[in-house]
Amino acid sequence: MYNIARKIKNIVLILAVMGSTFFSAINLPVAYADYYQAYTGSGATYLSINFTGQGYSVTARYSPNPYNNPIYVPGNMGAGLVKVKLHVTNSQHNTYWSSYTTATIPVYGIDNNGNQILCTNLNFNPNTAPNSDIDFGEFFLGQNYRGFKLGQPSASTNGDYNTGYAHIEGDLAFEFNAIIFASTESQFTTLSNNASAAATNAANAYNAANSAKTSADAAKTSADTAASRVWDSAEGKSAATLAKEARDKANEALTAVNNMQTIITNINNTIATDNVSPSVEVKTLSGATATSGSSIRLVIAASDNKSASLNYNVNGGTYSPLPADGKVSVPLTSPGPNTIVIGVKDEAGNVATKAITIWKL
Repeated sequence: MYNIARKIKNIVLILAVMGSTFFSAINLPVAYADYYQAYTGSGATYLSINFTGQGYSVTARYSPNPYNNPIYVPGNMGAGLVKVKLHVTNSQHNTYWSSYTTATIPVYGIDNNGNQILCTNLNFNPNTAPNSDIDFGEFFLGQNYRGFKLGQPSASTNGDYNTGYAHIEGDLAFEFNAIIFASTESQFTTLSNNASAAATNAANAYNAANSAKTSADAAKTSADTAASRVWDSAEGKSAATLAKEARDKANEALTAVNNMQTIITNINNTIATDNVSPSVEVKTLSGATATSGSSIRLVIAASDNKSASLNYNVNGGTYSPLPADGKVSVPLTSPGPNTIVIGVKDEAGNVATKAITIWKL
C-alpha cells in the first residue's frame, strides 16, 4: 500500500513538470502571433490601357479607369514586403507599333494623413502576349500605409519612331507580407524564420498536450481507485487522504492542459484564416463576343478554397448571390466595345475580378 501511494505522488510530480514545460513552449508562438504575420493579405485591380504613337512620343490612358484604385492595405499591415504581378488577359497592336516602347505606371503609398508618396514605378512592355505574367518583383516598406494608388500611365519609345496603336489589359495583383515593428530587411528575414519555427513549436505543443491529457486522465483514475484503500502507517496518512491529494493535483494538471489546448486551437485558427481570393473565369454563353442586342448572357465560373457560397457584381455594382450554373445577364450600354468587369467575393470578404470585352454592333 505504501508503494501504491508513492507511485501516485510520483505521477502527480511528473505531470506538474510536464505542464510547466508545455506552457514554456507555448509562449513562443503566442509572442510571435502578437508581433509578426508573414502573409497579411492581398489586393487586386483590373487594368485596361490604350497606347497611341505620336512619332517619338507615345500617349497612354486608362480605358476605363482601374476597377479598384486605391488598393487598401489590410488593417494589420505594418512594415514589410509588397509583391506585385500583372496577369495579361488581352493585348493587341497594329503593324505600325514599335516593340521597343516601354510603359510605366507609378505606384503611390497613402499614409495615415492622406499624403501620397511615390513608392515604385511599374515598367513593362505593352507587347506582352495574353495569358502571360509580368512579375514586377517586390519592394520593401519601412512604415505603415493605408493603401496604394496607381498614377496615370505613361509610355516612351526609347528613341524609336512609333505611329502605331496598342492595347493591354489584365489583373494587377498585390500581395502583402507584413512585419509589425520591423524597420530593416534583415529584421524581416529574422522574424520570418522565427515565425516558421514558432508554427512548428505550436504543432508539437498541440501533440504534447494531447499526450499529457491522456496521462492526466489515467492519473485521476488511479487516484479514484486508491481513495477506497486503508491506512498507510509509514506515511502517517490514510491511503484515501493521499489519493485525494493526488486526485486534486491531477485535476489541476488536467485543467491546465485543457487551457493550453484552447490557446493552441486559437493559434491554429489564426494561421488558418482565409486570405485567398476566389478563382474566376468569364465567357459568353454563346461563345460570341459581339452582339446587336442590348444585353448578353455570361457564364461566370468561380471557385474558392473555403467558401461554399459566392457573391458577384457587375462593374462595381451591388453584390448578388452567384447562381449555381453561373449564368447571368449583363446590359450593354453603348455601341462599340463594352468592357464588363465581374467581381466575385467569398464569405471571408476576399474579392477577385475578371473582365471581358463585348462589341455591341
